[in-house]
Amino acid sequence: MKIRQVIVVENEEFNASYIKKNVERFGYVVLEIFTNYEDTINYIKSNENIDLILININLKAKEDGIETIKDIKKIKDIPFIYMSNDMDDKTIERAFDTKPLSILYRPFKFYQIKASLSLVDHKLETGQLSNTREFKY
Repeated sequence: MKIRQVIVVENEEFNASYIKKNVERFGYVVLEIFTNYEDTINYIKSNENIDLILININLKAKEDGIETIKDIKKIKDIPFIYMSNDMDDKTIERAFDTKPLSILYRPFKFYQIKASLSLVDHKLETGQLSNTREFKY
């Protein structure tokens, strides 16, 4: 497995810490943790070394995780995994429209994180996902 570089978008400190610890436990590098749309978008615009985004759907802001991902996709094509503790049918439909690699439902265990990360690795290594970080204009 190649070392993958990840950003985490999570507005709850405890959850962010748990995710970071477990993601790093599986050999990934957490580049940054963000709590909001603006900081996440600015980082995406200025960094090309991101392999994966783990993002909470329920960000407590005007733009939720789904809206954040929609805007990220306008900048770069980066694989992502949603995290959530509750989703209604409308939110699930909105989430699926953005084509996530996976959705982790809270409370999740470390093996669920590992399974999702393994899926990302498999898809990248078999060419099922682009590993390029080219800007979309």
